[in-house]
Amino acid sequence: MYKLSLAALTVLELTPPQMIDCAQQAGFDYVGLRLIPATPQEPSYDFTGDTPVRRECLARLKDVDVKVEDIEILRITEQVDIARFEPVFESANLLGAKSALVAADDINEARLIDNLGRLADLSAQYGILPHIEFMPWLTVATLKDAVSLVNTINHKNLSVLVDSVHFHRSHSDVSDWQAYNGTMPRYAQLCDVPTKDVTGMDEILSQARGQRKAPGEGYIDNLAEIIAMLPKEIALSIEIPERDRCHENALERAIRLNHASKKWLKTHFLG
Repeated sequence: MYKLSLAALTVLELTPPQMIDCAQQAGFDYVGLRLIPATPQEPSYDFTGDTPVRRECLARLKDVDVKVEDIEILRITEQVDIARFEPVFESANLLGAKSALVAADDINEARLIDNLGRLADLSAQYGILPHIEFMPWLTVATLKDAVSLVNTINHKNLSVLVDSVHFHRSHSDVSDWQAYNGTMPRYAQLCDVPTKDVTGMDEILSQARGQRKAPGEGYIDNLAEIIAMLPKEIALSIEIPERDRCHENALERAIRLNHASKKWLKTHFLG
């Protein structure tokens, strides 16, 4: 069966060291850590150099079986300075991470291609594989966009991240994956949508950041087909923020989502 990773967004109320403990106690194989906040409203943790939070994470990892699969979130915009990500990659390497989530959002394609190529070069020095995650509200909005971009850059240290919610909301198709000739992803994000329809991009964004469902509990009819198109050895990151389940603590939520995801996987891939 696929290995499961606890995504940072699922338990974002926890500190990174607490996320490691939560993933271990909830029965996950891996954990994802958000070293760079996605929004200004999120808590920020300093992983630049030998900081207290980095030392605490390293200490926790020595005592658990869980390993770090991915770190996030690297935004590639028109103002990005690729060199500033080097301390992040250094910390990610020390934590044992193998993947990094990249949000590509620059309308200047030539500049975007150049920056992603330089990011791939830099991250390769630290053993980190950047994954470009397509999202409906970004420049790289669909699977087809991400596939085309990675194929064009043609760098062995660059891949695509498939998030099943973004796949569905961007109206991507599994046939779009057939054109991909880049490095295969190390992980993907498994989740479901809470409503069949949405009123617009604001609702898509709101649901993506705070209102997802466990696999099989939502409205993605071809979810099994999406997962089946990907390599069998990848880790599946359970990225399911649920603001409507605030009565549960993070560990309770993580345990429930772990069990629900394993049940869905058993039904569709081991039945």
